[in-house]
Amino acid sequence: MKYRFLAGICIVCSSLFWGCSQPEPQTTSIEGIWVCTLETALDYPESKRITALLIGEGNGGIIEARGCIMWDGSYLYPWNLEQASFSDSTQTLTLVDEDGDRYEGILESDQHTIRGYFWSGDPGQNKPIDTVDFIRADPQLAQTLFYPRLPGPNGHTAYTYKSPEALEDGLEVANINTFTGDSLALYALLSNIISQDYGRLESLLVMKDSQLVLEEYFYGYDKSHLHNIHSCTKSIASLVLGIVMEHYEDVELSLPLFDFFPEYDHLAINGKELISVEHLLCMTAGFPVDDTPGWVDLDDQLLNILSRPLAEVPGEIFQYNNNNSILLGGVLQNITGEPADQLVKKYLFDLMGISSYQWAYVDGLPQCHSDLQMLPRDMAKIGQLVLNDGRWGDLQLVPKEWIQESTRPHLAESEYFDYGYHWWLRSASNKAWWDKPEIRSNAGHEMVIALGFGGQYIMIIRDLNLVVVTTASDYSNGHMARSKIPLVIEKFIPLFE
Repeated sequence: MKYRFLAGICIVCSSLFWGCSQPEPQTTSIEGIWVCTLETALDYPESKRITALLIGEGNGGIIEARGCIMWDGSYLYPWNLEQASFSDSTQTLTLVDEDGDRYEGILESDQHTIRGYFWSGDPGQNKPIDTVDFIRADPQLAQTLFYPRLPGPNGHTAYTYKSPEALEDGLEVANINTFTGDSLALYALLSNIISQDYGRLESLLVMKDSQLVLEEYFYGYDKSHLHNIHSCTKSIASLVLGIVMEHYEDVELSLPLFDFFPEYDHLAINGKELISVEHLLCMTAGFPVDDTPGWVDLDDQLLNILSRPLAEVPGEIFQYNNNNSILLGGVLQNITGEPADQLVKKYLFDLMGISSYQWAYVDGLPQCHSDLQMLPRDMAKIGQLVLNDGRWGDLQLVPKEWIQESTRPHLAESEYFDYGYHWWLRSASNKAWWDKPEIRSNAGHEMVIALGFGGQYIMIIRDLNLVVVTTASDYSNGHMARSKIPLVIEKFIPLFE
């Protein structure tokens, strides 16, 4: 892996990590957790990516190494190291990754700073390509990066079920054993999750019969940690659109998009005049997915999107595109005079006891395509709201008709998924994409899914009165990010059938 892609490598070396053994025993004066200095972190457009380093003694006094990249203080993806050594005589740390790139750093006499360089493994490269210095960091970083659960005194991690905690947050709780008698299967499943068989899960919650029966957190997360739900944000925007349409009866999905943007109506040309609100919801508006070649971004986000030429005829081809959801946020604001985040607060979150969350903004517009941060317990509330056909307690928050219409298939995304109005759908007609699917993978349990980048899911199985929520950081491994769906289909559903 070339360092130009490693802006914020988190390098973790510990006796519990594998894959980097060395032939000569090493001393352990360099043991501990480190992070790179801000001055030597690489800048990315969205943020710096910080390098972290944990050194530990392996078998026979050698050190072992494993790495990852951090983004906004969280795990992003691994950096695979193949060699690691530390010379006590020269106080030199050497790390070599799978691409042959090499880091060499000197531990200063105070043992609080490592100063060093990256060298390219490419032939003919004999000069360092970057400077990276490390300082000691909080020891808890190790769990945040690499330990789903800390091992016990015997070096093993044993799973023990505990009923979810009852809080004054509107969720009822119960013991999962009330609903399933197969505790051995549950324990085996959670042990596999802790072993990362289903990726880097950071939370896993299950609602059964309107009660929270499973609440597990990993990698140092807990019920108080907000998590970026990424494109699950789209599904929440769809819910609030249904509420707004009930209040504004003249609003119809068939209306032209530019009816809601009169200030931009001069751009309703070359096919864009055919775009409707429904096209936004179904991802068939026809806007290009990638930036138009040679296009100069404008300061106005909506103007920037609406100015681009179409790539497809509106209504003809499904093309997943964040711009559709960004425009939906503009539609909501132009209908009501209020930004989308305030509408969600007023019509949903305040009434559901959801008070801890953060929206992302661009050019003053709350983003409806991604980056809403929520608590996993509150994500479970959203799933339960949809399962209840828009009802929360005694309140009908979202029109039942809208829930039914928005969560039914409107077109096929692929042979694996259908798509509604910003909701993903699976049924017996959809194929399994994962290796060696079990027969039950195409069983008759329909799923309504809010799906976010990296393994964020709200999965609703109506006929079992079941909601499953996951948050994860499988940002570089699409296979692992998608593994949450077979996890539910093949492992959780059988527990409750």
